[in-house]
Amino acid sequence: MNNFRLVCIAIIISLLAACGNSSPQDKTENTALKAAQKYYYKGEFKKAAPLFQALAERGNVRAEFFLGGMYLSGTGVPQDYAQALKWSSAAAKRGSTAAQFNLGKMYEQGLGVKQDIVEAHMWYSLSASSGDEQATRQRDEVAHRMNYDQIQEARKRAKTWLQAHNS
Repeated sequence: MNNFRLVCIAIIISLLAACGNSSPQDKTENTALKAAQKYYYKGEFKKAAPLFQALAERGNVRAEFFLGGMYLSGTGVPQDYAQALKWSSAAAKRGSTAAQFNLGKMYEQGLGVKQDIVEAHMWYSLSASSGDEQATRQRDEVAHRMNYDQIQEARKRAKTWLQAHNS
């Protein structure tokens, strides 16, 4: 697919959004997401980025996750922790366990946010609650650097977050 077709797909997605078509099952959106993922997995990140961007702006949770991760690592886009936080948070709030894991990493390492192991533990716990084994390992590793009160606070935050986002 050449750059002209990429631009056309991005324009179609934007036009559909402007027309109020927000169905996540929309064929054009699914086609664009598949194309973006294909480019991503082939290592053609600069081609994937504008497709993910258009989809993320339209509220596609998978695109939000991919875009957040790309900004976090500087893959195909300039590294930008503020954008990584924006897109990862959007995806995490809508249940992306992978985005929740990325937020845990950001808080654990202080990437674009104030380093906060309690917040990191919370995000890893949320991701782990959906069965993410890597998140479980990371949460447990972070817990070794925390005291009892910090772990209890992280658990409280995770419970509160789940109650607020699963209602």
